[in-house]
Amino acid sequence: MPEALIRRALPEDWSKIREICCKTAQAGAEIARERWPFFAELWVGPYQRLLPEWCYVAESPDGEVVAYLTGCPESRKFAAARAIFHSIPLFVKILTRRYDWNGDVSRFVRRTLRLARDPERSFSRRARRLVQGNYPAHLHVNAEASYRGAGIGQKLVERFIIDLKERGFSSGTHIICGSGPVKFYQRTGFETLERLEFLPGVPIYLMGRRA
Repeated sequence: MPEALIRRALPEDWSKIREICCKTAQAGAEIARERWPFFAELWVGPYQRLLPEWCYVAESPDGEVVAYLTGCPESRKFAAARAIFHSIPLFVKILTRRYDWNGDVSRFVRRTLRLARDPERSFSRRARRLVQGNYPAHLHVNAEASYRGAGIGQKLVERFIIDLKERGFSSGTHIICGSGPVKFYQRTGFETLERLEFLPGVPIYLMGRRA
């Protein structure tokens, strides 16, 4: 397979990033099309609006975006900005029926109102403190199915890590994932910090990579 070009995301890339997000959202498989508008806005929208300079794509030789990484150097600051500038406006859009009601919308509303568990807040206090102190950056990686296993995801992660160091962010990076991507992240230098059963039979992992 020809080598893909790793570069920063450009404004014209975001529609494709949203598409890949939805085509890989269900353990690497595509979610139902009616879920796409809200799901993409929930998971991609905050990075597109608040931190586009920390997002990267892999471009195939024919110019097609085939994978992406969304990232953040300081997760606590990002979470505060996301709540004000993304989650609240998104909540208002739900109230004004800009999105059809579905399971994704329901989970977002319940978690926003603290009526349901949030994966990020489900880990132990010890683990969350460890992340805040030693692994404050975070990232998400997704790739088109036909380009998985070709090393593109690892190259995206390495570019992100290099840019963190060059811009003065010397601490580690964390991710939260299900069981499917664990081996990929292990190959990319991450280790498991904590594992828990988020739902019966549904484990989630908090993983970190030192700088």
